[in-house]
Amino acid sequence: MYPVADLCRRKEVHLHLRSPEKSITRAGIAPLLQKRDAQHLFDEMPKPPRLGPVHLLVTSSVVSSNLILNKLLRLYSCFGVISYARKLFDEITEPNSFIWIALIHGHVENRRYEEAFSLFTQMHGESIEPLNFTIASVLKALAREGRVKDGETINGLVLKFGFGFDLTVQNAILDLFMRCGKLDVARRIFDQMDEKDVVSWNSMICGYGSNGRVDIARQLFDWMPERNTVSWTNMICGYVKHYRGYTWVISESSSSGALTTLLILDGR
Repeated sequence: MYPVADLCRRKEVHLHLRSPEKSITRAGIAPLLQKRDAQHLFDEMPKPPRLGPVHLLVTSSVVSSNLILNKLLRLYSCFGVISYARKLFDEITEPNSFIWIALIHGHVENRRYEEAFSLFTQMHGESIEPLNFTIASVLKALAREGRVKDGETINGLVLKFGFGFDLTVQNAILDLFMRCGKLDVARRIFDQMDEKDVVSWNSMICGYGSNGRVDIARQLFDWMPERNTVSWTNMICGYVKHYRGYTWVISESSSSGALTTLLILDGR
C-alpha cells in the first residue's frame, strides 16, 4: 500500500482507493500530504486515474513545487491528455526549463509536432534557455514533419546555446537531416563529430538505406565499432527495400537473430 494511504489512515483522514484508480479528496489530504508523498503517489499510479482532484491539490500552495508540477505534467502526457497538461502549464506563474521540456516532450511523444515547435518558439521568445533534451525533442518533431528549414534554424541555435558538441543534440540533428534526405549535410556533421555512439551510426545507416544508398550504409555498417539489433534491422530494411544483397544478409545475420526480421519483411 502507498505511504499516502498509511499516513491518512493514521490521521483518520479519508482516502478512497478504487483499483486501478485513486480518488483523492482535497479537503482531507491537503493539510497532511507532504511533497514526497505526492511524488510517490504519482510514481505509483499504474493506469489513468481521475486526476482532477490531484490537479487542484498540486496547484495549491500546500504541495506545489516545480518538481511535483513536472511530475504531473509528465503524467498527463503519458496518459495522452495533453489538453490537461497545457491547462496545468498555463496555471504556472514562472515555469522553469524543466517544466517547459516536460510539456514540449509530451507534445512530441503524443505526435503533436506543430504545437511542440510552437511551444519551443514561445520559450525562445521569452529568453528561457533550453536544455539539450528540449532541443532534441523539437528536432525530433521537425524530423517527423519533414520541416528541414525549421530544423536548420534550430541547428543554428545549437552553437549559441553551447550544445555544439552535445551527443544527444548531434544525434537528433543527424536524424533530422537523414529523414529529410539531406545526406551530404548529415554526413558532414557525422564526420566532424568528436564522439559517436551506436545511435549516431544507426541514424546514418538507416538514412542511407532509406534513401537508396545501401552501398554507403553497408560501408558504415562494416566500420561500426559496435552493432546492436537496430543496426542489423536498419541494414536489412535497406536491402529489402531495394531488393538486393539477400545472400549477404542471410549469411551474415543468421547468427545475430536478425534473419527472422528479413524473412518477415520479404513476406516468406
